[in-house]
Amino acid sequence: NNIYGVDINEESIEIAKLSLWLRTAQQGRKLSNLSNNIKCGNSLIDDPAVAGEKAFNWHNEFPEVFAKGGFDVVIGNPPYVFARDNFQQIEKDYFINNYVSAKYQINTYLLFIEKSLNLLRLNGINGLIIPNSWLMIYSGEGLRKYLLDNCKLNQIINLVGYSFEDANVETVILISEKNINNRNNSIKIFLNNGAEFYLSHSKNQIEFENNKGYEFKVFLDDTTDELNSKIISNTEILDSITLIKAGLQAYEKDKGIPKQTAEDVINRPYDYNYKFDENTHRYLDGKDVGRYYISWSGFYLSYGNHLAAPRTFNLFDGKKIIVREITGHFPKCLIATYSEDVYLYNRSNIAILERENSDISLKYIVAILNSTLLSYYFVKNTAKSVRKLFPKIILNDLRKFPIKKISFIQQQPYIEKVEQMLALYKELQEQSQKFQRGLERKFAFTDLPKKLQDWYLLSYADFIKELEKNKIKLSLSEEAEWETYFSTEAKKAMEIKSQIEKTDKEIDQMVYALYELTEDEIKIVEES
Repeated sequence: NNIYGVDINEESIEIAKLSLWLRTAQQGRKLSNLSNNIKCGNSLIDDPAVAGEKAFNWHNEFPEVFAKGGFDVVIGNPPYVFARDNFQQIEKDYFINNYVSAKYQINTYLLFIEKSLNLLRLNGINGLIIPNSWLMIYSGEGLRKYLLDNCKLNQIINLVGYSFEDANVETVILISEKNINNRNNSIKIFLNNGAEFYLSHSKNQIEFENNKGYEFKVFLDDTTDELNSKIISNTEILDSITLIKAGLQAYEKDKGIPKQTAEDVINRPYDYNYKFDENTHRYLDGKDVGRYYISWSGFYLSYGNHLAAPRTFNLFDGKKIIVREITGHFPKCLIATYSEDVYLYNRSNIAILERENSDISLKYIVAILNSTLLSYYFVKNTAKSVRKLFPKIILNDLRKFPIKKISFIQQQPYIEKVEQMLALYKELQEQSQKFQRGLERKFAFTDLPKKLQDWYLLSYADFIKELEKNKIKLSLSEEAEWETYFSTEAKKAMEIKSQIEKTDKEIDQMVYALYELTEDEIKIVEES
Protein backbone atom coordinates (compact mmCIF):
# COMPACT_ATOMS: atom_id res chain seq x y z
CA ASN A 1 0.00 0.00 0.00
CA ASN A 2 2.95 2.31 0.49
CA ILE A 3 5.87 1.34 -1.73
CA TYR A 4 5.97 2.19 -5.43
CA GLY A 5 8.71 1.86 -8.01
CA VAL A 6 9.45 2.38 -11.70
CA ASP A 7 12.35 1.13 -13.81
CA ILE A 8 12.91 1.03 -17.55
CA ASN A 9 14.35 -2.49 -17.29
CA GLU A 10 11.80 -5.33 -17.07
CA GLU A 11 14.32 -7.60 -15.38
CA SER A 12 14.92 -5.02 -12.64
CA ILE A 13 11.17 -4.91 -12.01
CA GLU A 14 11.00 -8.67 -11.51
CA ILE A 15 14.02 -8.61 -9.18
CA ALA A 16 12.41 -5.81 -7.13
CA LYS A 17 9.16 -7.77 -6.82
CA LEU A 18 11.03 -10.90 -5.74
CA SER A 19 13.01 -8.94 -3.16
CA LEU A 20 9.83 -7.45 -1.68
CA TRP A 21 8.12 -10.85 -1.61
CA LEU A 22 11.07 -12.37 0.24
CA ARG A 23 10.95 -9.58 2.82
CA THR A 24 7.18 -9.67 3.38
CA ALA A 25 6.29 -13.35 2.91
CA GLN A 26 4.47 -15.03 5.81
CA GLN A 27 3.50 -18.67 6.11
CA GLY A 28 -0.10 -19.29 5.14
CA ARG A 29 -0.59 -15.82 3.65
CA LYS A 30 -0.98 -15.19 -0.07
CA LEU A 31 1.80 -13.14 -1.70
CA SER A 32 0.87 -9.53 -2.38
CA ASN A 33 0.11 -8.50 -5.95
CA LEU A 34 2.79 -5.90 -6.68
CA SER A 35 1.96 -5.27 -10.35
CA ASN A 36 0.02 -2.11 -9.50
CA ASN A 37 2.93 -0.74 -7.48
CA ILE A 38 6.13 -1.81 -9.23
CA LYS A 39 5.96 -0.94 -12.92
CA CYS A 40 8.15 -0.92 -16.02
CA GLY A 41 8.49 2.31 -17.96
CA ASN A 42 10.58 5.33 -18.90
CA SER A 43 10.41 7.49 -15.77
CA LEU A 44 11.46 10.62 -17.66
CA ILE A 45 9.27 10.52 -20.79
CA ASP A 46 5.46 10.28 -20.94
CA ASP A 47 5.07 10.75 -24.70
CA PRO A 48 4.63 7.49 -26.72
CA ALA A 49 5.82 9.34 -29.83
CA VAL A 50 9.21 9.67 -28.12
CA ALA A 51 9.52 6.63 -25.84
CA GLY A 52 7.15 4.20 -27.56
CA GLU A 53 5.51 1.59 -25.34
CA LYS A 54 7.91 2.49 -22.49
CA ALA A 55 6.40 6.00 -22.17
CA PHE A 56 5.25 6.41 -18.57
CA ASN A 57 2.63 8.85 -17.32
CA TRP A 58 2.95 8.92 -13.54
CA HIS A 59 -0.45 10.53 -12.91
CA ASN A 60 -2.24 7.89 -14.99
CA GLU A 61 -0.29 4.96 -13.58
CA PHE A 62 -0.61 5.96 -9.89
CA PRO A 63 -3.85 8.01 -9.71
CA GLU A 64 -4.41 7.25 -6.02
CA VAL A 65 -1.03 8.84 -5.17
CA PHE A 66 -1.55 12.04 -7.12
CA ALA A 67 -5.11 12.38 -5.85
CA LYS A 68 -3.34 13.24 -2.58
CA GLY A 69 -0.86 15.61 -4.24
CA GLY A 70 2.01 13.22 -4.92
CA PHE A 71 4.43 10.97 -3.08
CA ASP A 72 5.48 11.55 0.52
CA VAL A 73 9.03 10.36 -0.15
CA VAL A 74 11.04 9.74 -3.34
CA ILE A 75 14.42 8.01 -3.15
CA GLY A 76 16.75 6.71 -5.83
CA ASN A 77 20.16 6.23 -7.38
CA PRO A 78 19.61 7.58 -10.90
CA PRO A 79 21.79 6.52 -13.84
CA TYR A 80 24.61 8.85 -14.90
CA VAL A 81 24.26 9.08 -18.69
CA PHE A 82 25.42 11.90 -21.00
CA ALA A 83 23.06 12.80 -23.84
CA ARG A 84 25.81 13.08 -26.44
CA ASP A 85 26.48 9.37 -26.17
CA ASN A 86 23.16 7.68 -25.56
CA PHE A 87 20.11 9.66 -26.66
CA GLN A 88 18.39 10.13 -29.99
CA GLN A 89 17.71 13.67 -31.15
CA ILE A 90 13.96 13.27 -30.53
CA GLU A 91 14.72 12.43 -26.89
CA LYS A 92 17.06 15.40 -26.51
CA ASP A 93 14.40 17.71 -27.93
CA TYR A 94 11.83 16.31 -25.50
CA PHE A 95 14.11 16.89 -22.51
CA ILE A 96 14.95 20.44 -23.60
CA ASN A 97 11.24 21.27 -23.94
CA ASN A 98 10.14 19.62 -20.69
CA TYR A 99 12.98 20.01 -18.16
CA VAL A 100 14.66 23.16 -16.87
CA SER A 101 17.70 21.00 -16.01
CA ALA A 102 18.24 20.12 -19.68
CA LYS A 103 20.78 22.88 -20.27
CA TYR A 104 24.09 22.77 -22.15
CA GLN A 105 24.93 19.07 -21.69
CA ILE A 106 22.00 16.80 -20.85
CA ASN A 107 22.70 14.25 -18.13
CA THR A 108 20.05 11.84 -16.93
CA TYR A 109 20.79 12.25 -13.24
CA LEU A 110 20.00 15.99 -13.47
CA LEU A 111 16.68 15.15 -15.13
CA PHE A 112 15.91 12.56 -12.44
CA ILE A 113 16.50 15.09 -9.66
CA GLU A 114 14.00 17.45 -11.27
CA LYS A 115 11.49 14.66 -11.97
CA SER A 116 11.69 13.33 -8.41
CA LEU A 117 10.80 16.78 -7.05
CA ASN A 118 7.84 17.07 -9.38
CA LEU A 119 6.51 13.74 -8.10
CA LEU A 120 6.44 14.92 -4.47
CA ARG A 121 3.49 16.39 -2.60
CA LEU A 122 4.03 19.69 -0.85
CA ASN A 123 6.49 19.15 2.05
CA GLY A 124 7.42 15.74 0.62
CA ILE A 125 10.99 14.50 1.12
CA ASN A 126 13.45 13.61 -1.62
CA GLY A 127 16.67 11.60 -1.17
CA LEU A 128 19.04 10.82 -4.03
CA ILE A 129 22.61 9.58 -4.36
CA ILE A 130 24.16 11.50 -7.23
CA PRO A 131 27.56 12.65 -8.58
CA ASN A 132 28.98 15.60 -6.63
CA SER A 133 29.75 17.44 -9.87
CA TRP A 134 26.19 18.84 -10.10
CA LEU A 135 27.00 21.16 -7.21
CA MET A 136 29.04 23.48 -9.44
CA ILE A 137 29.10 22.32 -13.09
CA TYR A 138 27.86 24.75 -15.73
CA SER A 139 25.24 22.30 -17.03
CA GLY A 140 23.72 22.08 -13.52
CA GLU A 141 22.83 25.79 -13.35
CA GLY A 142 19.19 25.33 -14.39
CA LEU A 143 18.63 22.56 -11.86
CA ARG A 144 20.32 24.45 -9.03
CA LYS A 145 18.07 27.47 -9.58
CA TYR A 146 15.05 25.16 -9.70
CA LEU A 147 16.05 23.61 -6.37
CA LEU A 148 16.57 27.02 -4.76
CA ASP A 149 13.16 28.19 -5.96
CA ASN A 150 11.21 25.08 -4.95
CA CYS A 151 12.98 23.27 -2.11
CA LYS A 152 14.42 23.35 1.33
CA LEU A 153 17.81 21.70 1.02
CA ASN A 154 18.08 19.79 4.29
CA GLN A 155 21.29 17.78 4.04
CA ILE A 156 24.16 17.22 1.62
CA ILE A 157 26.24 14.22 2.64
CA ASN A 158 29.65 13.72 1.06
CA LEU A 159 30.64 10.16 0.18
CA VAL A 160 34.39 10.29 -0.45
CA GLY A 161 35.59 6.77 -1.17
CA TYR A 162 32.05 5.38 -1.21
CA SER A 163 31.18 5.59 -4.90
CA PHE A 164 29.61 2.60 -6.55
CA GLU A 165 32.37 0.45 -8.00
CA ASP A 166 31.07 0.58 -11.57
CA ALA A 167 30.27 4.32 -11.55
CA ASN A 168 33.78 5.76 -11.11
CA VAL A 169 32.45 9.05 -9.78
CA GLU A 170 32.48 10.77 -6.42
CA THR A 171 28.98 11.06 -5.01
CA VAL A 172 26.85 12.93 -2.49
CA ILE A 173 23.46 12.24 -0.97
CA LEU A 174 21.01 15.12 -1.40
CA ILE A 175 18.06 15.23 1.02
CA SER A 176 15.54 17.98 0.32
CA GLU A 177 11.96 19.00 1.05
CA LYS A 178 9.48 20.37 -1.47
CA ASN A 179 8.82 23.73 0.14
CA ILE A 180 9.11 27.24 -1.29
CA ASN A 181 9.35 28.85 2.18
CA ASN A 182 13.11 28.41 2.24
CA ARG A 183 14.61 31.89 2.53
CA ASN A 184 16.29 31.25 5.88
CA ASN A 185 16.80 27.54 5.46
CA SER A 186 20.01 26.06 6.91
CA ILE A 187 21.64 23.16 5.07
CA LYS A 188 23.61 20.62 7.10
CA ILE A 189 26.83 19.51 5.40
CA PHE A 190 28.07 16.08 6.42
CA LEU A 191 31.56 14.83 5.57
CA ASN A 192 33.07 11.41 6.06
CA ASN A 193 36.36 10.09 7.37
CA GLY A 194 36.28 6.54 6.10
CA ALA A 195 33.08 4.94 7.39
CA GLU A 196 32.49 7.66 9.99
CA PHE A 197 30.21 10.57 9.06
CA TYR A 198 30.10 13.84 10.95
CA LEU A 199 28.38 17.21 10.75
CA SER A 200 31.02 19.55 9.34
CA HIS A 201 29.11 22.83 9.14
CA SER A 202 25.91 24.46 7.97
CA LYS A 203 25.22 26.82 5.07
CA ASN A 204 22.36 29.25 4.63
CA GLN A 205 20.54 28.32 1.44
CA ILE A 206 20.22 31.95 0.38
CA GLU A 207 24.04 32.16 0.01
CA PHE A 208 23.85 30.05 -3.14
CA GLU A 209 21.53 32.52 -4.85
CA ASN A 210 24.34 35.08 -4.83
CA ASN A 211 26.88 32.75 -6.47
CA LYS A 212 27.50 32.93 -10.20
CA GLY A 213 25.55 30.13 -11.86
CA TYR A 214 23.91 29.45 -8.47
CA GLU A 215 26.91 27.30 -7.60
CA PHE A 216 26.51 25.21 -4.43
CA LYS A 217 29.87 25.78 -2.77
CA VAL A 218 28.87 23.56 0.11
CA PHE A 219 32.33 22.49 1.21
CA LEU A 220 33.39 26.00 2.20
CA ASP A 221 32.83 26.41 5.93
CA ASP A 222 32.84 29.86 7.57
CA THR A 223 36.64 30.02 7.77
CA THR A 224 37.36 28.82 4.24
CA ASP A 225 34.47 30.86 2.86
CA GLU A 226 36.05 34.01 4.26
CA LEU A 227 39.45 33.03 2.85
CA ASN A 228 37.88 32.26 -0.51
CA SER A 229 36.33 35.72 -0.61
CA LYS A 230 39.70 37.26 0.19
CA ILE A 231 41.40 35.35 -2.66
CA ILE A 232 38.77 36.62 -5.10
CA SER A 233 38.73 40.24 -3.91
CA ASN A 234 40.41 42.88 -6.09
CA THR A 235 41.17 40.44 -8.89
CA GLU A 236 40.34 40.05 -12.56
CA ILE A 237 39.05 36.78 -13.94
CA LEU A 238 41.67 35.10 -16.12
CA ASP A 239 39.42 35.25 -19.19
CA SER A 240 39.32 39.06 -19.06
CA ILE A 241 43.10 39.47 -19.31
CA THR A 242 44.05 36.51 -21.55
CA LEU A 243 42.57 34.38 -24.34
CA ILE A 244 41.71 30.82 -23.29
CA LYS A 245 41.09 28.16 -25.94
CA ALA A 246 40.74 24.39 -26.19
CA GLY A 247 43.21 22.39 -28.24
CA LEU A 248 42.44 20.75 -31.58
CA GLN A 249 40.48 17.59 -32.29
CA ALA A 250 42.26 15.45 -34.84
CA TYR A 251 39.63 12.83 -35.62
CA GLU A 252 35.84 12.59 -35.68
CA LYS A 253 33.56 10.86 -38.17
CA ASP A 254 32.02 13.21 -40.78
CA LYS A 255 34.22 16.14 -39.72
CA GLY A 256 37.12 17.74 -41.61
CA ILE A 257 37.63 18.48 -45.32
CA PRO A 258 37.23 15.95 -46.87
CA LYS A 259 34.92 14.39 -44.28
CA GLN A 260 36.62 11.74 -42.19
CA THR A 261 35.32 8.18 -42.30
CA ALA A 262 34.95 5.73 -39.42
CA GLU A 263 38.09 4.03 -40.76
CA ASP A 264 40.01 7.31 -40.54
CA VAL A 265 39.09 7.62 -36.87
CA ILE A 266 40.45 4.12 -36.24
CA ASN A 267 43.52 4.24 -38.50
CA ARG A 268 44.57 7.87 -37.77
CA PRO A 269 46.11 8.59 -41.20
CA TYR A 270 47.47 12.03 -40.21
CA ASP A 271 49.63 10.70 -37.35
CA TYR A 272 53.38 10.29 -37.95
CA ASN A 273 56.45 9.29 -35.98
CA TYR A 274 58.65 11.55 -38.14
CA LYS A 275 58.36 15.00 -39.76
CA PHE A 276 56.58 14.13 -43.01
CA ASP A 277 56.43 17.67 -44.50
CA GLU A 278 56.34 21.35 -43.53
CA ASN A 279 52.75 20.99 -42.24
CA THR A 280 53.70 18.15 -39.90
CA HIS A 281 54.46 19.32 -36.38
CA ARG A 282 55.29 17.90 -32.99
CA TYR A 283 52.10 16.72 -31.29
CA LEU A 284 51.37 16.72 -27.57
CA ASP A 285 48.97 14.65 -25.54
CA GLY A 286 48.03 15.64 -22.00
CA LYS A 287 50.63 13.36 -20.44
CA ASP A 288 53.39 15.26 -22.30
CA VAL A 289 52.75 18.47 -20.34
CA GLY A 290 54.25 18.99 -16.89
CA ARG A 291 54.68 21.86 -14.45
CA TYR A 292 57.18 24.15 -16.23
CA TYR A 293 58.22 21.56 -18.81
CA ILE A 294 57.18 19.57 -21.86
CA SER A 295 58.19 15.93 -22.24
CA TRP A 296 57.36 15.28 -25.89
CA SER A 297 56.60 11.62 -26.69
CA GLY A 298 57.96 11.80 -30.24
CA PHE A 299 54.69 11.92 -32.20
CA TYR A 300 53.84 14.25 -35.09
CA LEU A 301 50.54 15.34 -36.62
CA SER A 302 49.81 16.73 -40.08
CA TYR A 303 48.01 20.06 -39.60
CA GLY A 304 45.28 21.30 -41.95
CA ASN A 305 41.57 21.35 -42.74
CA HIS A 306 41.58 17.56 -43.00
CA LEU A 307 41.54 17.49 -39.17
CA ALA A 308 38.14 17.30 -37.45
CA ALA A 309 38.60 20.61 -35.60
CA PRO A 310 42.03 22.07 -36.43
CA ARG A 311 41.61 25.41 -34.60
CA THR A 312 43.63 28.45 -35.71
CA PHE A 313 47.38 27.96 -35.97
CA ASN A 314 48.21 30.85 -33.61
CA LEU A 315 47.17 28.55 -30.73
CA PHE A 316 50.21 26.42 -31.46
CA ASP A 317 52.82 28.93 -32.63
CA GLY A 318 54.48 31.56 -30.46
CA LYS A 319 53.98 32.53 -26.82
CA LYS A 320 51.47 30.42 -24.90
CA ILE A 321 50.69 28.66 -21.67
CA ILE A 322 49.66 25.04 -22.06
CA VAL A 323 47.48 23.75 -19.22
CA ARG A 324 46.94 20.01 -18.89
CA GLU A 325 43.26 19.11 -18.56
CA ILE A 326 43.86 16.17 -16.19
CA THR A 327 45.14 17.70 -12.98
CA GLY A 328 47.38 16.49 -10.21
CA HIS A 329 46.55 16.33 -6.52
CA PHE A 330 46.81 19.00 -3.86
CA PRO A 331 49.03 20.91 -3.20
CA LYS A 332 50.06 20.91 -6.87
CA CYS A 333 46.84 20.38 -8.79
CA LEU A 334 47.26 22.62 -11.81
CA ILE A 335 49.84 21.50 -14.34
CA ALA A 336 50.90 24.27 -16.70
CA THR A 337 53.97 25.35 -18.63
CA TYR A 338 55.09 28.22 -20.83
CA SER A 339 56.38 27.63 -24.35
CA GLU A 340 57.26 29.58 -27.49
CA ASP A 341 57.95 26.48 -29.61
CA VAL A 342 55.54 25.09 -32.20
CA TYR A 343 53.53 22.23 -30.72
CA LEU A 344 50.16 20.94 -31.83
CA TYR A 345 48.08 19.64 -28.93
CA ASN A 346 44.67 18.07 -28.51
CA ARG A 347 41.76 18.85 -26.23
CA SER A 348 43.45 17.17 -23.30
CA ASN A 349 45.29 20.51 -23.11
CA ILE A 350 44.07 24.11 -22.86
CA ALA A 351 45.88 27.11 -24.37
CA ILE A 352 46.25 30.52 -22.74
CA LEU A 353 47.36 33.31 -25.09
CA GLU A 354 48.15 36.99 -24.63
CA ARG A 355 45.46 39.50 -25.49
CA GLU A 356 46.40 42.16 -28.02
CA ASN A 357 48.16 45.18 -26.45
CA SER A 358 48.14 43.48 -23.05
CA ASP A 359 50.85 44.19 -20.48
CA ILE A 360 50.13 40.92 -18.64
CA SER A 361 53.00 38.47 -19.08
CA LEU A 362 52.12 34.82 -19.61
CA LYS A 363 55.12 33.93 -17.45
CA TYR A 364 53.53 35.86 -14.59
CA ILE A 365 50.25 34.01 -15.19
CA VAL A 366 51.89 30.56 -15.20
CA ALA A 367 53.56 31.35 -11.86
CA ILE A 368 50.14 32.08 -10.36
CA LEU A 369 48.49 29.01 -11.89
CA ASN A 370 51.18 26.60 -10.69
CA SER A 371 51.08 27.95 -7.13
CA THR A 372 49.70 26.11 -4.12
CA LEU A 373 47.24 28.96 -3.52
CA LEU A 374 45.58 28.56 -6.91
CA SER A 375 45.47 24.78 -6.40
CA TYR A 376 43.62 25.47 -3.14
CA TYR A 377 41.20 27.78 -4.96
CA PHE A 378 40.73 25.14 -7.67
CA VAL A 379 39.84 22.41 -5.15
CA LYS A 380 37.42 24.62 -3.24
CA ASN A 381 35.63 26.12 -6.23
CA THR A 382 35.35 23.59 -9.04
CA ALA A 383 33.26 20.47 -9.43
CA LYS A 384 35.70 18.17 -11.17
CA SER A 385 38.76 18.90 -9.03
CA VAL A 386 37.96 16.31 -6.36
CA ARG A 387 37.08 13.37 -8.58
CA LYS A 388 38.76 10.14 -7.53
CA LEU A 389 39.46 9.19 -11.14
CA PHE A 390 40.84 11.77 -13.57
CA PRO A 391 40.26 15.08 -11.76
CA LYS A 392 40.28 17.82 -14.37
CA ILE A 393 40.21 21.51 -15.08
CA ILE A 394 37.68 22.58 -17.70
CA LEU A 395 37.58 25.73 -19.81
CA ASN A 396 34.70 27.39 -17.98
CA ASP A 397 36.39 26.90 -14.61
CA LEU A 398 39.80 28.10 -15.80
CA ARG A 399 38.27 31.24 -17.30
CA LYS A 400 36.97 32.29 -13.86
CA PHE A 401 40.28 31.95 -11.99
CA PRO A 402 41.04 35.12 -9.95
CA ILE A 403 44.25 36.86 -11.04
CA LYS A 404 45.80 39.92 -9.42
CA LYS A 405 46.36 42.53 -12.13
CA ILE A 406 49.64 44.31 -11.40
CA SER A 407 52.02 46.46 -13.47
CA PHE A 408 54.57 44.88 -15.78
CA ILE A 409 57.37 46.07 -13.48
CA GLN A 410 55.68 44.37 -10.51
CA GLN A 411 55.42 41.17 -12.58
CA GLN A 412 59.20 40.99 -13.09
CA PRO A 413 60.07 38.95 -9.95
CA TYR A 414 57.50 36.31 -10.97
CA ILE A 415 58.79 36.28 -14.55
CA GLU A 416 62.35 35.77 -13.33
CA LYS A 417 61.32 32.87 -11.08
CA VAL A 418 59.43 31.20 -13.93
CA GLU A 419 62.45 31.56 -16.21
CA GLN A 420 64.51 29.88 -13.48
CA MET A 421 61.98 27.03 -13.25
CA LEU A 422 61.91 26.55 -17.03
CA ALA A 423 65.73 26.49 -17.16
CA LEU A 424 66.03 24.13 -14.17
CA TYR A 425 63.53 21.66 -15.58
CA LYS A 426 65.29 21.76 -18.94
CA GLU A 427 68.59 21.03 -17.18
CA LEU A 428 66.99 18.18 -15.22
CA GLN A 429 65.49 16.71 -18.40
CA GLU A 430 68.87 16.85 -20.16
CA GLN A 431 70.60 15.22 -17.18
CA SER A 432 67.95 12.49 -16.96
CA GLN A 433 67.82 11.84 -20.70
CA LYS A 434 71.60 11.53 -20.93
CA PHE A 435 71.52 8.73 -18.34
CA GLN A 436 68.50 7.11 -20.02
CA ARG A 437 70.31 7.07 -23.38
CA GLY A 438 73.20 5.30 -21.65
CA LEU A 439 70.82 2.65 -20.33
CA GLU A 440 69.24 2.17 -23.74
CA ARG A 441 72.61 1.80 -25.47
CA LYS A 442 74.07 -0.53 -22.85
CA PHE A 443 71.08 -2.81 -22.33
CA ALA A 444 69.22 -2.46 -25.65
CA PHE A 445 65.98 -1.13 -24.16
CA THR A 446 63.39 -0.28 -26.80
CA ASP A 447 60.92 1.16 -24.28
CA LEU A 448 62.41 2.21 -20.97
CA PRO A 449 60.19 1.23 -17.97
CA LYS A 450 58.64 4.14 -16.03
CA LYS A 451 60.74 3.60 -12.90
CA LEU A 452 63.94 3.65 -14.93
CA GLN A 453 62.81 6.87 -16.62
CA ASP A 454 62.78 8.37 -13.10
CA TRP A 455 66.05 6.62 -12.22
CA TYR A 456 67.45 9.44 -10.05
CA LEU A 457 64.57 9.00 -7.58
CA LEU A 458 65.72 5.42 -6.89
CA SER A 459 68.37 4.20 -4.48
CA TYR A 460 71.17 2.26 -6.16
CA ALA A 461 69.80 -0.98 -4.65
CA ASP A 462 66.36 -0.28 -6.15
CA PHE A 463 67.98 0.64 -9.46
CA ILE A 464 69.65 -2.80 -9.56
CA LYS A 465 66.31 -4.44 -8.69
CA GLU A 466 64.63 -2.66 -11.60
CA LEU A 467 67.33 -3.93 -13.95
CA GLU A 468 66.84 -7.46 -12.62
CA LYS A 469 63.07 -7.19 -13.16
CA ASN A 470 63.93 -6.59 -16.80
CA LYS A 471 66.20 -9.68 -16.84
CA ILE A 472 69.45 -7.72 -16.66
CA LYS A 473 72.04 -9.20 -14.30
CA LEU A 474 75.29 -7.34 -13.67
CA SER A 475 78.53 -8.97 -12.62
CA LEU A 476 80.18 -7.77 -9.39
CA SER A 477 82.70 -5.67 -11.30
CA GLU A 478 79.92 -4.16 -13.45
CA GLU A 479 77.87 -3.38 -10.32
CA ALA A 480 80.80 -1.51 -8.79
CA GLU A 481 81.35 0.44 -12.00
CA TRP A 482 77.65 1.27 -12.36
CA GLU A 483 77.35 2.29 -8.70
CA THR A 484 79.99 4.99 -9.15
CA TYR A 485 78.38 6.24 -12.36
CA PHE A 486 74.82 6.07 -10.94
CA SER A 487 75.74 7.87 -7.71
CA THR A 488 77.55 10.68 -9.54
CA GLU A 489 74.74 11.28 -12.04
CA ALA A 490 71.95 10.90 -9.45
CA LYS A 491 73.64 13.47 -7.21
CA LYS A 492 73.69 15.98 -10.09
CA ALA A 493 70.01 15.33 -10.84
CA MET A 494 68.96 15.59 -7.19
CA GLU A 495 70.82 18.87 -6.78
CA ILE A 496 68.79 20.30 -9.68
CA LYS A 497 65.59 18.84 -8.21
CA SER A 498 66.41 20.48 -4.88
CA GLN A 499 66.81 23.86 -6.62
CA ILE A 500 63.45 23.33 -8.34
CA GLU A 501 61.71 22.63 -5.03
CA LYS A 502 63.33 25.66 -3.41
CA THR A 503 62.30 27.97 -6.27
CA ASP A 504 58.79 26.50 -6.27
CA LYS A 505 58.40 27.32 -2.57
CA GLU A 506 59.68 30.84 -3.19
CA ILE A 507 57.01 31.35 -5.86
CA ASP A 508 54.38 30.07 -3.41
CA GLN A 509 55.45 32.64 -0.83
CA MET A 510 55.40 35.41 -3.43
CA VAL A 511 51.85 34.45 -4.45
CA TYR A 512 50.69 34.34 -0.82
CA ALA A 513 52.05 37.87 -0.37
CA LEU A 514 50.45 39.02 -3.63
CA TYR A 515 47.02 37.88 -2.40
CA GLU A 516 47.78 39.35 1.06
CA LEU A 517 47.36 36.14 3.06
CA THR A 518 48.25 36.12 6.74
CA GLU A 519 50.33 33.37 8.35
CA ASP A 520 47.15 31.79 9.72
CA GLU A 521 45.54 31.85 6.28
CA ILE A 522 48.63 30.30 4.69
CA LYS A 523 48.39 27.55 7.30
CA ILE A 524 44.74 26.91 6.32
CA VAL A 525 45.78 26.58 2.67
CA GLU A 526 48.74 24.30 3.26
CA GLU A 527 46.93 22.05 5.74
CA SER A 528 43.83 21.79 3.54
